[in-house]
Amino acid sequence: MQKVHFSTVCMVPPDSAVDVWEQLTKARRQLRDPGLYRWPPHANLLYPFVNLCKPKKNKQDSFEAAQQGSPAEMDSEYDEEIFAECMNRLVEAVQQIEPFDITLEELGTFGGKKRGVLWMYPTSKWVSPFYFANHVAQSRSTENEPLIRLQGLLQEALPLCNDQQKGGRYAPHITLTHTKTLEEAESLKSDIMEWWKPVKFRCEEIYVLQRKGDDGQFQIVATIRLGKLAAENGASIERSEKPRAFVGMPQVEEDWVREERMKLKKRRNRGGRGRRSRRRSRSKEEGATS
Repeated sequence: MQKVHFSTVCMVPPDSAVDVWEQLTKARRQLRDPGLYRWPPHANLLYPFVNLCKPKKNKQDSFEAAQQGSPAEMDSEYDEEIFAECMNRLVEAVQQIEPFDITLEELGTFGGKKRGVLWMYPTSKWVSPFYFANHVAQSRSTENEPLIRLQGLLQEALPLCNDQQKGGRYAPHITLTHTKTLEEAESLKSDIMEWWKPVKFRCEEIYVLQRKGDDGQFQIVATIRLGKLAAENGASIERSEKPRAFVGMPQVEEDWVREERMKLKKRRNRGGRGRRSRRRSRSKEEGATS
């Protein structure tokens, strides 16, 4: 198995949570989010995720493309063996978590001098006090939030996909926009909090999403339902006949969204070149002293 950045397992508000989608979309538009077309409002659980597709046939560089995880070089045909194994592992993990509620009311930021992100924290709570009392140690720690526990179980099922935990901890967030600096992200918080009203929805399922091509949109490949009841009824997983978009997603990428996305891509590429240059310099220094 190999990880790719055009595949993810994530939590997304369901299509039925219209008020949640409306507020998040309003905020993302106001903040000129570069990911408005590419990404639904989401919290990544396993990202990058396993490449579920076969390499394109009749390509001399198909192996290299597969290793690099380039969506432009991947076939729309799934590797059924890998697909089945990944879905089985995910289903086994989510059976251990019953549906839970998520509230969106707290904004946060992270970044530095050359990067900033403004995000919404998805506070998750158990629906049933009985479930909480019998399955979770009584504690006020955020580690007992069901969304955080869910991510931990998923990562145990697919330890290859361990990028979402930093220092052994998972910090769930729904990105609202990317900025040039942390200071800029901080300055935008008050603009959103002026009108934001806390919204709540029930998380009963998570999604496997993929995008095709650099300009593609992340769409639903499979829906995985939480809890033992879904498993007992044989309804834990619903595979999409073909990738489908969430109802609240834009059908086309507006010009301003693409412009913002290209600006972000340019900043990331520039930062990546700087990091590679620093790594080469350190390697030379180490080689000279070894």
